[in-house]
Amino acid sequence: MASKMQVSDGDHIARLIACLFMAIPFFERGASNGKFLNYLNKHIFPVFDKLPEEWKVDLLKDLAESSPYTTPQDSRQILPSVVQLLKASI
Repeated sequence: MASKMQVSDGDHIARLIACLFMAIPFFERGASNGKFLNYLNKHIFPVFDKLPEEWKVDLLKDLAESSPYTTPQDSRQILPSVVQLLKASI
């Protein structure tokens, strides 16, 4: 997760989505999703509009599925970015 997002690299996007999806059961059992959220906030959300539609849906779906396990601090940090994405897509 230390590498910068390559919008043109479909493999990078697919790996990120797969990792986030596979991590959800760990979040359910108490693992922090803060690092994923920080990565999304710093690297994915700024280029979100450049992603193919299929990846956008998968990312938002996985983000929504992990949201119940987000700490209040992480929620406050990522919420403005999520609201902006939702406003832009409506």
